[in-house]
Amino acid sequence: MNDFLNECENKIAEVHKLLKENPEWIQRFAEYAQSINNNLEKIKSKKQEFHEWAPLYLYMNVSTATRQMEFSLRYLGQNVAILKVANNKITVSTK
Repeated sequence: MNDFLNECENKIAEVHKLLKENPEWIQRFAEYAQSINNNLEKIKSKKQEFHEWAPLYLYMNVSTATRQMEFSLRYLGQNVAILKVANNKITVSTK
């Protein structure tokens, strides 16, 4: 248990050090949080339009949550398709 607590304390200290070295991160992530919060109801409503069946799940990362309605469809954690929602139309793209 002490090893775990020491590891946590070390990680916390590392994060504090990185934030001191990169103070712009705090502002950037505050802006991300505000943008996501502003879009939260829209994101929730669009996500509810899709059905998720294990092991397929929808995922949205921070950058897409702040600027567009785009979901990653993942199979066992691996991205298999991108679902874009625009003008009440859904497009699916795969690589």
